Amino acid sequence: MALVDEGARPTVPDVAQRAGVSVRTVYHHFDGVQQLLEAGVFLQSARHRGLLFTIPPHGRSELRIAALCRQRRHYFEEVTPIRRLALSRSTTGSGPGALVAADRAVLRDQLAHTLAPELGTRGDGGADLLDALEHAMDWNAWNGLREDRRRSPTSAERVMALTATSLLA
Repeated sequence: MALVDEGARPTVPDVAQRAGVSVRTVYHHFDGVQQLLEAGVFLQSARHRGLLFTIPPHGRSELRIAALCRQRRHYFEEVTPIRRLALSRSTTGSGPGALVAADRAVLRDQLAHTLAPELGTRGDGGADLLDALEHAMDWNAWNGLREDRRRSPTSAERVMALTATSLLA
């Protein structure tokens, strides 16, 4: 993962060289770059999942939103290099996409738990609100702010918090 964190688009020979093994050894464990990327996405996700601790669903909503956005900032900044690379090289809807879907489920569950009081007051509209919040606070939104809008991590966090606060108003 160090190669990816350094900004490289590693090939199997690059990985073999960095690991100090032969290319054949890499192919013994992985079918190719795509399977290496899948393992990388899984590893990075698992390694940084601890950044997503439970935020109790009580207290001022602004403080809970700020805590959610701060967590996501740290998490997204850590997993972004491998996710960008995996998505740029993904040839099918499986593999890295399936692993990323598992992360999205964790993040959605966290939103539903932390903002349960606000979602509960919306009745049937709570599900739509949760969908909107998830969309506004997912990695794609984060990546758009950081990559497309060239926002700093702090600025992107502020935008995410403003969006969530506005949706809950």
